[in-house]
Amino acid sequence: MLDISSKGWITAPELYETLSDLGHFTHRDLIYMFVRRLDKDVDGKLLYSDFAEAFTPKSVSHSMALCQRKAFYLHNNYDRRYFFTKETRDLFLKSFKIYF
Repeated sequence: MLDISSKGWITAPELYETLSDLGHFTHRDLIYMFVRRLDKDVDGKLLYSDFAEAFTPKSVSHSMALCQRKAFYLHNNYDRRYFFTKETRDLFLKSFKIYF
């Protein structure tokens, strides 16, 4: 949903644009700080693994269940606003508010 070109990573400007497209408006500086905080190799790119670590539950049982799910990738200009149900999208965006 965030990585619209399926590169395996996103930059702060891409994250800002995506969140804005989804109706979550956050100051650019907060997004840059978020990416810098999670970017382990300090290359300005937030890898899927960096992102997953930030949002993986700390509960061992929940974490194991999530990690056992297979990845699902969409291509061909699929509208990211419809990737999840509205309720799931709202919960996803609420989780970003925790960081911002």
